[in-house]
Amino acid sequence: MNQDDRKEVEAFWNSPVKISPKNGLTATEMFEALNDGRLKAIWIMCTNPLVSLPDVRIAEAALKNAKFVVVQEISSKPETLQYADVILPAATWTEKEGTMTNAERRISYLHKITDAPGEALPDAEIITRFAHKMGFEKQFDYLVDSCQLTVDRNDKQLSIANCQPSTVNCQLIFAEHAALTKGTNIDISDVTYDILKTQGTVQWGNKRLFEDKKFYTPNQKAQIHGCDGENKSEKPTPGHPLILTTVRIRDQWHTMSRSGKVNKLNQHISEPLLEINPFDAKFRVIKDDEMVEISNARGNMRARAKITEDIKRGVIALPMHWGKRNGSDLSRVNNITNNLVDARSKEPDFKFSAVEVTKISQTKKKIIIVGAGAAGCGFINTYRGLNEENEIHVFSREIYPFYNRVMLPDYVSGTQTWEQLQKLTEKDFYEKNITVHKGLGVKSINRETKSLIDEKGGQHSYDTLILGMGSRANILRDIPQHISGIFTMRSRHDADNLLKTLGRDVACNVSTKSVVVIGGGLLGLEMAASLNEMGLKVTIVQRISRFMDRQLDPLASQLLHEEIVERGIDVYYNDFVQTYFGSEPLALSHEPSSNSQEKLKARSSKLKAVRLSSGRKIDCDAIVMAVGTTPNVELAREAGLKCNRGVIVNDFLQTSDPNIFAMGEIAEWRGQMWGITVGAEDQAGVAAARCPWVK
Repeated sequence: MNQDDRKEVEAFWNSPVKISPKNGLTATEMFEALNDGRLKAIWIMCTNPLVSLPDVRIAEAALKNAKFVVVQEISSKPETLQYADVILPAATWTEKEGTMTNAERRISYLHKITDAPGEALPDAEIITRFAHKMGFEKQFDYLVDSCQLTVDRNDKQLSIANCQPSTVNCQLIFAEHAALTKGTNIDISDVTYDILKTQGTVQWGNKRLFEDKKFYTPNQKAQIHGCDGENKSEKPTPGHPLILTTVRIRDQWHTMSRSGKVNKLNQHISEPLLEINPFDAKFRVIKDDEMVEISNARGNMRARAKITEDIKRGVIALPMHWGKRNGSDLSRVNNITNNLVDARSKEPDFKFSAVEVTKISQTKKKIIIVGAGAAGCGFINTYRGLNEENEIHVFSREIYPFYNRVMLPDYVSGTQTWEQLQKLTEKDFYEKNITVHKGLGVKSINRETKSLIDEKGGQHSYDTLILGMGSRANILRDIPQHISGIFTMRSRHDADNLLKTLGRDVACNVSTKSVVVIGGGLLGLEMAASLNEMGLKVTIVQRISRFMDRQLDPLASQLLHEEIVERGIDVYYNDFVQTYFGSEPLALSHEPSSNSQEKLKARSSKLKAVRLSSGRKIDCDAIVMAVGTTPNVELAREAGLKCNRGVIVNDFLQTSDPNIFAMGEIAEWRGQMWGITVGAEDQAGVAAARCPWVK
């Protein structure tokens, strides 16, 4: 460090101590020092070293060895947080003011847009408060309540107005920074916040530097330093013959602690992809999209192969953005980058590491899917395109597996045939080599032995278990057991029984029968529309004041109401069925229940009418209840898996047991339930395509 520069800064600060002439540690040197004990504590801010440092497993060991770790972060995602003794929540760029200088030397003023959540503070304020705790209030006089209303900075009078107590004044910090540049080649001492706010940006220096051919050197001439042609990077060996270089992809920049949360950015490339030349791939018997392992003496990682001529022979490329995923570091490329650094700049040699690539081969596995709904269908269709060898068994309580239950109203109305609703047929089972156990559910799961017991007492082992039991219809409490004609609509069995009750003549639209639909959600409205198309008299009873209140705003609900009424469907809001009339009237007050379909077994008396809580009596031949669903999580909960409303899963739909996955309507991801059938099918398909656990 230049002695004159140190003296200049000491004088500017009026420092009571001398600035040390000894260079500080670089980023890589800090972690080496943590490992060998020379450094005891570390404060990490604005970076994620457990993704970005080379030979990163060594860096991780260093944090484990550290006596004290402070992590200053805006996100709960970075791996560094698990090693922190203290976590300081920081504000992000919209939550603070300041300046930014771009590569064109333009300084811009950044306005604060919104307040930071919770206890989060701007980085400058955290540092200033920390300095005050150490007794440096006078030296760090940037907090508004600790400085005068008029502050002298380099002979400039800066007035402070409309500031909140105990908040950092960024204008003071910028003024000090600007004053330090006075008389240098980057002199911005005349730039103030007022100028920046007025002009928008200020560019320091000439529009184009060095047009006068005078450079910032003692003789004003450019100094070009040559280097020998020797490659001092790691040398490839017969065991590690390929050169790995790290790259960035279009929609990411660094370690994804922020951009990784943006779904649209993840749609471009959602996982690490290994670019490899066709010649190198063929030599290693690697096909496009196969999972491969990249390894050397430092470690290993896994990625999907992308065979491309864009990469030259003997070289492979991997993006650097991904860190640990779901507790595993096998997506972290810096496990294998070498820790050589340039002698002068101390920059790590990320672009040249000797590695080998091998295809991941696994023994044949057995996958069991519990449930034959949308999630299981989505998984099978995608997975069989990637793996044709692993054994797949499906257990389905229904004798008609894999159909689109959302379209059951169209099946009832005759708009679609059963064949049109089927997603997988017997022919598909044969062609996809799937064993389907129809009409057979699963009674229990033994996670220790990785086996399950079916409802007939049979035992079945698995390597991977996928839970896709979906949900069941809610049933109103105290349904009269002696009255038939009350239905839910979750299976073909429900649909066939409804048609039987209504009579086959409804298929010809000549029926004079009437149906009451309880519930004004999506299923209830679809059911009402289909029954209306059949020529039936339809009435909707909705307990609240409008349709689909969670999905639609009031105006959209009103437009939907007008469409329904125009079709000749009666609608009663803020009402519910109180009395059922069959052989005998029975007064009942209803609430939704998660009781099983057993409540709706055949009854001895036929439904004739209902009375609503408002007193209105409606003649009807059938009731269809569409009052929501309940996820079928009992099997998972009894097996000891972590559950809330649904089965808790990570980004790969993995449950608290690494060998068990949950998909579709029972999966609870980041506190949210999936719900919709089509969405569940897409979700399962994406999981099958992304996850290495079944490859």
